[in-house]
Amino acid sequence: MNAPLAEFVRFFTEDKMMLHGLLWQPAGKSRVVALYVPGMTGNFASPQEMNGFVTPLLEAGYAVLAVNLRIVSPPGLVHSRFEDCVPDLAAAVQFLQSRDFTSIVLIGDSLGSARCTYFWHQQKPESVQALVLLAAVPSPYEEARQRWNETERQRFDGHLKRVRELLAAGKPQETVFYPEFQPGRGIALSAATWLNTFGPPPECNASTVKFLPEVTIPVLVLHGEKDEISVPESARAVFDAASAAPRRDLLWADAGHFFFTPEEAMRYSRPLADWLRSVAQP
Repeated sequence: MNAPLAEFVRFFTEDKMMLHGLLWQPAGKSRVVALYVPGMTGNFASPQEMNGFVTPLLEAGYAVLAVNLRIVSPPGLVHSRFEDCVPDLAAAVQFLQSRDFTSIVLIGDSLGSARCTYFWHQQKPESVQALVLLAAVPSPYEEARQRWNETERQRFDGHLKRVRELLAAGKPQETVFYPEFQPGRGIALSAATWLNTFGPPPECNASTVKFLPEVTIPVLVLHGEKDEISVPESARAVFDAASAAPRRDLLWADAGHFFFTPEEAMRYSRPLADWLRSVAQP
């Protein structure tokens, strides 16, 4: 497929962090833009295939901004704070408003779902008209527990016990490796970040379902039937949590958690474009 052209943009947060993004514009001028917020790494360019993802949205008349979050810069995810998503997304919204977009749809991918939900809960910007939770996780902690057996759950609880001991000992920056949080994928994080982003909801804000009951704009939960990370039970938990939304929909795509090819990406974005037409006309 021919890759749609995008504008490389940059903007600054209130605390002077420079963020980058790609802005795609449809053929005709649109006042409605989809703000794509990436998953765990905060990097929109990896691993997802964005050219295929944005194409149906552009064809439907929507602009798309995919943003990198501050955690793509040193020291990265290892020493990150989940709550930093708020100034990052506030800066993205302000940038879009400076480009004369009047209506914004937040699209949170994987952990981005928790970021978008928390951001809306904290700021409730009037320009944000809808919330799309794509391959969403209830929270990293709850998502993993739905995948794991009891032995794996107990192993991770032991890991968090060690993390809490490091924090109590005044060692929040000490790096701790966990060998397989996701299938075949270990993660090394500081003790502070483990609890801040991967701890149980009472101890952290990195949770879609913790704040979603207070969201009062339309919500779409768009989930892959073959999602190997956030299993279908996660999608149902997220959907059930959107109890205050004036409209909520749960749609299934013939896809996994990641979209590596344009064809896989469009399995998500085609139904997304159809849904957007019903809540935010371009």
